[in-house]
Parts: sequence; structure tokens; C-alpha cells
Amino acid sequence: MAPFFVVVTDPTGNTAPLVSVSTVTPAAGAKLTLNATPLTTAIVVQLAADGNPLTFVSGKTVDAAALQKVTANVVAQLASVLAAIGAPASYDPFSTAITAATATGVGNTADQVLDIVKVVTDPATGKLALTTVDNPTPIAIATATSTGGTLAARRPPPAAAAAAAALPQAAQAVAKGLSACFALPAVLQEIDTGCVAAVGSDVLACGRHPVDLRAALRRAQVGIGGRHALRDSHNKTLLSDLVPATQGVSLPWNTLGSQSLAALDPSNASLAGAQTSLTADWVQNVSAQQIGSVAVSVDSNGTWSTSTPAPKGATSIVVNSAVPAFSANTTRGLLFGYRMLDNSNKSAVYTYN
Repeated sequence: MAPFFVVVTDPTGNTAPLVSVSTVTPAAGAKLTLNATPLTTAIVVQLAADGNPLTFVSGKTVDAAALQKVTANVVAQLASVLAAIGAPASYDPFSTAITAATATGVGNTADQVLDIVKVVTDPATGKLALTTVDNPTPIAIATATSTGGTLAARRPPPAAAAAAAALPQAAQAVAKGLSACFALPAVLQEIDTGCVAAVGSDVLACGRHPVDLRAALRRAQVGIGGRHALRDSHNKTLLSDLVPATQGVSLPWNTLGSQSLAALDPSNASLAGAQTSLTADWVQNVSAQQIGSVAVSVDSNGTWSTSTPAPKGATSIVVNSAVPAFSANTTRGLLFGYRMLDNSNKSAVYTYN
């Protein structure tokens, strides 16, 4: 019986889990279509008290009316995009079947929506927002009580539909060029003209150092309308690694969230006293590793608590450990351990300055 929850996880931890839910129980023998995409995950987030879609799943209950309202408000935000690509009026991010694009054929409009609309974190607010591949200005995503903004289609409908249909083929061409480039020995990559054209000299220079090329190559610029006539910059996630990762310690860092900052601030009266637990949160940098564990300082000598594991894709956890009150001799610290994939070690310590 409904509700039905779907959680899709990346075993490498490079991509946050995708979450979806259905409040409909199909008839016996009937099929149930349920998509798990960045868009469905963003909608579910609006129903999670702490903004974590996995918390929503753990609750095992769904306010069906609220889910329907958020979905309707978000679809309304996409109205110009849906009209531009000719999507049916019945489009539903959760239940409209997706036919994915291939190297020889375009996907249906439900697939094209995912190529065009991107779920991002608004750097000004730290909250989820929507953008399109041709308009990077973030629009606050709708909630059950707020309609948010409306995505603007810069291209007229025929041009937008043609661009959306061409995107998978362009991305396929980029992936093919990148694979051919990195199959060459490193010493030949920077002098091979096809390699430079496909990748760019800046990324090739990056390849001379021990960095994770999955992050460096996660975004590729795709020119629609000519190899040398770049008109649009599109983000497209590659589905497989081009080369094995060698070392990840040089990748960027995540930043502290508001709850972590509040816990470290001695002037914050609500948390200045002794605590039995602290909530630590962070803003995930898409080019950085995920946080794997968090510990807190438990005395004035700098002793750390036992590390609390962070679920893959999480951006906040509760560390259940006794933490002393702030005093003239006592500060408070948070130790974030990164989830590394190459046996290297990376951690960050934060204290009040």
C-alpha cells in the first residue's frame, strides 16, 4: 500500500541520492511509473523539516495534499520551459514516463526537461533553486505555501525545442572526444590538436597534477550550431569516469552551514551552555568530496568525541556527545572528515575566531 518511496544512490558517493515518492497504489497487475530525478528530489526536500530528503523517507509518511501542492507549484514554475519543448499539459515530474536519449535518438520531453532545468543551490540564500542551461540566474524553488518565481525561456519555442533535442547528441560528441583524448599518453595530450579542441588546454594542464579528473571534467561546454561557434554553455553529467582518479586531496572544500556556525559561536546564548548533542551542517560543493563523519570537541584539552558517520548525500547530522559550556578556557570545535575514494585523508577543523 502507498506511499511508495524510491531512493537511488551512487555507490561511489560522488552524487547525492535521488529520492521520489508515490501516494498512489496501482491496481493489481498494473504498472506504476515513478521517476527519481534531481527535480523530484528537490520537491521532496520541501516536505522535509530539516531539508534532507532522506529524513523525509525515514519518516515513512507523506502529506499527500502538501506533496500535490508543491508539485503543482513547481510545474507552474516550469511553464515556459514545458511550452517551449512541447511537453504535454499532463506532465508530472514523478509519474510521466521518461524515454532517455541515446547516441542516435533524442529523448522525449520528460527527458528534455532534465537536460534543460537544473536544480542548484542559490549562493545568495543557501537554498535550493532552479535554473536553465541558457539562463543561470537562480529562481527560488516553490513550496506548498509559496509559488516562487517563474523560469524564463530566452529562446522562442521552435529554437528551444531544437536546442533541447540537439543537446544529447552534442554531449555524446563531447564524451567521445574526451575519451579519445585521455586514451593518449599524457605527454601527447597537450600537443594533439583534436585533444586540445575537445578538452581545452586548461583542463589538460590540470591533468599534469594529481587531481581527480572526474571533478575537472564533470562539466563540459557544448556548442550548438557549430564546433567553433559556442552559443550556449550546457552542464551535462558524464555517466562514467574517463580515467581512474589518482588523488582527491586537491579538490575544493565544503563550507559550514548556519547550524554549525551557531554551535561554534560563544555569543549564541541558546547553545552556549553544556549540550548533550549538536547539529552540524554544511553546504556541499559539487566539486568536493562528501562529508563522511563529524566529531565535536568534548573538553578544554582539544579531545574529540567519537566520530559520527554521515550518510551518503547528507548535508547535516546530529552528533550525540556531551559538549561542555563555553568558558574563558573552553572553546568549541567541529571536525569534519571527508569521504575519500583514493585512500588519502582529508579533514577540516572549525573553531570560533
